[in-house]
Amino acid sequence: MLYDELIDTHNDAILNYSLTQVQQDEEAAIWLTILAFEKLWLQMEANDLPADISTWLRHKVDDLLR
Repeated sequence: MLYDELIDTHNDAILNYSLTQVQQDEEAAIWLTILAFEKLWLQMEANDLPADISTWLRHKVDDLLR
């Protein structure tokens, strides 16, 4: 699966998840989403795709908030 397809498929769900994690702060949610996808890109370069991409991205959002 191409990276752009992954973004198209998962962007809305991860953005909505990010919004719930930062109490509806849209700017913070957008940055969290961008960073989570950047981490996915790095993961794809180093390893295979995660088995469950949605869950993996949500975990990355949570990690970024720590």
